Amino acid sequence: MKKYLLIASEYPPVGGGAGVVARQVINDANNLKIKKIDYYICKLNFKNKLSKFFKLIFIYKDIISKKELCKYDVIILNDNDSILIAGLFFSKAILNRCKVIVHGDFYIKYIDDVSIKNRLRFYKYAYNRTIVNSSMVVCVSQYIRNGFELKFNKYLNKINCIYCGTNIASQDICFLNSKQKNSSGSCRFLSVGRIEKSKGFIEKLELFYRLKKKNNRLTWDVVGNGSFLNDFIKLINEYGLEESVIIHGYLCGDDLYRLYKESDFFWLLPNKPEAFGLVYIEAQLFGLPSIGRDIGGVSEAIELEKGLVLSYENLDVQVATIFNFINQDFCYKELSDSIINKFDSTDFCLALLDMVNDRE
Repeated sequence: MKKYLLIASEYPPVGGGAGVVARQVINDANNLKIKKIDYYICKLNFKNKLSKFFKLIFIYKDIISKKELCKYDVIILNDNDSILIAGLFFSKAILNRCKVIVHGDFYIKYIDDVSIKNRLRFYKYAYNRTIVNSSMVVCVSQYIRNGFELKFNKYLNKINCIYCGTNIASQDICFLNSKQKNSSGSCRFLSVGRIEKSKGFIEKLELFYRLKKKNNRLTWDVVGNGSFLNDFIKLINEYGLEESVIIHGYLCGDDLYRLYKESDFFWLLPNKPEAFGLVYIEAQLFGLPSIGRDIGGVSEAIELEKGLVLSYENLDVQVATIFNFINQDFCYKELSDSIINKFDSTDFCLALLDMVNDRE
């Protein structure tokens, strides 16, 4: 029986999509009754002033004090910190056992935009060493794979695009068999994710304000925390939308699922490229037609026949497009079934670990 180790620096509730994927791989491996998958989360108590390079050294020392790396047949490097640690400190023989997951285009700062400080810390060398010697590279979207292949075109044979997907229990979405569009004209939007300026919350609030003029029965639930939260609340008050935009903070499990079930549409409109967008997948599993931005890998996460991907046209055009979209008829169960068929995290786990035949 093979032994597996996953190393990650993000893990819920801290971090974003990379941490979610780490948790999914671990959970799916357990659900599939894979006998041995260990994990190490790179969380040590550091003083804030300690430089990243020394943090990586301490994390590596902690890893080898707790994990005997040579006993693992496969080591999954889930994010940039684990990639750098491996490239700086792992032997070539251990690197040959590594599989790398690439969640975004952050690799650019280690390959192209390398500061003098990072050059002195050998980050470019470390990143390249990991990629060159690893057995497999998994990009979470075709958008990421296309960019990554340009940097490592000599190693195309081991660069793959595998959608990570999500796995919601069937009892959580069985309500879709009877869900119907609200005939009263009311409409409930939902956003889930970090509340950051780069996630497009300023423009989205303006869009909602204009949509609200067309239909006063619109509401918007916002789930998440972030550095832009306080400024966003001020903007909501300035627009006079405090009764229509409800901030819930961080939610998970049943509390989050309740909002998915009660909402009509999901929307996130980032103004910077996203690697993929697992949250769109989760929303669509609950039957929510999704609205996203035509940027990065977002369009790959949205069921295009039942969702909406906006381009950067003027606000009036975007408002008209969204308004027409939300007034269509939708089959929530059909959307959920389509997403289940395309994005199952179990498939990602099995492909990543190459364990199709290793179930009990």
